[in-house]
Amino acid sequence: MCGLVGRLPPEEEFGNVEYKTRLTNLSESRVKHLVTQMKWRLEEGNGKAIYEIGVADDGAITGLDDFEMENSLQTMRIMAEELCVKMTIINERKVEGGKKMVEILVEKEEYEDNFQEIRVAILGSAEAGKSTLCGVLSQGELDDGRTSSICLSTLRYDSNGKMLGKCIPNHLTDSSCSKIITLIDLAGDKKYLKTTIYGISGYRPNVCCVAISGKGPPGIMTKEHLGFVIALNIPFFVVVTKIDSVTKDHLSKVMLSINSLLKTVSGDRKTIYINNEDVVEEYATSLCMGKKIIPIISLSSGF
Repeated sequence: MCGLVGRLPPEEEFGNVEYKTRLTNLSESRVKHLVTQMKWRLEEGNGKAIYEIGVADDGAITGLDDFEMENSLQTMRIMAEELCVKMTIINERKVEGGKKMVEILVEKEEYEDNFQEIRVAILGSAEAGKSTLCGVLSQGELDDGRTSSICLSTLRYDSNGKMLGKCIPNHLTDSSCSKIITLIDLAGDKKYLKTTIYGISGYRPNVCCVAISGKGPPGIMTKEHLGFVIALNIPFFVVVTKIDSVTKDHLSKVMLSINSLLKTVSGDRKTIYINNEDVVEEYATSLCMGKKIIPIISLSSGF
């Protein structure tokens, strides 16, 4: 244990070091934001990040009592579990008043050569059903949350494509896990457009899913999102949600609007309607291999 110390250099916006005064009494939405922040710090550090708990943004070491520290460490464990990374306390320092601060190393497991990670960004307007889609895929639960941040969910699969249970810290790449899919749920509201652009460019998704509500024609934000995805040359597919909430005639008109928009923004790509599970793998492979296609999948409200 180190002796008494008073201050660290101020926290830097970029890099893999993060200061936290405390991590107690946090809402679910706040924890989701912190998970996204941890993901960013890990990316900055090529899979490693340092967390200083009990330290303010200006570098002042305020410290925490035992109760606050244990609660903050539990929050860190939840964050690490969500990202399937391991955390190790590498240093502990005394602070005046009987308090202490701790230094934590957060790091990704070293993947074996046959391990694969796929990042899928979920885009669309605020009412498109992105969070519901992510919630059902990752937890089997509906989620109606509007968000101003970037939310991450992790899915694990074995070599046969069977979905495994929720990841366990430090055991992300056990012998049964051969693939991870990270879902990146991006904000759809116009006022959070900068956050969404950061998500598309910063997380470097392998493929994008553009969600469009079957209740109405695609709006300006959908066109903006498609423009960014195409400009960055990222393969994408379209999911039309809530098709059980409208009549067949209305849905037909919405589909025509979607087709018209896709032709406008990506005229050289062919739209493919996926109506049969047997062809999903074929078109998914073609999409990721660079073929100029746009698969379109239709889903009901509860999937």
